[in-house]
Amino acid sequence: MNLSKLSLSELKELLEEVKAEIKKRKSYWFSFKTPKCFNPAKHGPAYIAKLYLVDDRIEREFFLDNGKEWCKKKKYYKTSWDIELNEGDVIECRLQEGGKFDKREWYTVENGELLPLSDLSEAIEKLKN
Repeated sequence: MNLSKLSLSELKELLEEVKAEIKKRKSYWFSFKTPKCFNPAKHGPAYIAKLYLVDDRIEREFFLDNGKEWCKKKKYYKTSWDIELNEGDVIECRLQEGGKFDKREWYTVENGELLPLSDLSEAIEKLKN
């Protein structure tokens, strides 16, 4: 690409596109852990998954944990994750049992911060944008 052939307005537009692309590619590290011993028999295992939208379907890419610390006769465990996320990523977490209900949480990365989302439908809307 020969930049000298571009007008000043084209260069400014290109600069803004480059800045946006760099920001999108910047990654951030986040740490998560189960707050207490987790019972996987209730609703399934503790997990963190990155969400993708494929043909209007949710796909999940699960992150590996840092290893389990077993408690209560190896029926319950504590675990943690250190994960790398990019700007705009959406994740789903199950870090707590939630009693009678499956307690999942959703987050998106905006300006290097994890922002909570209210439910899966809001997560889907973020993925569409």
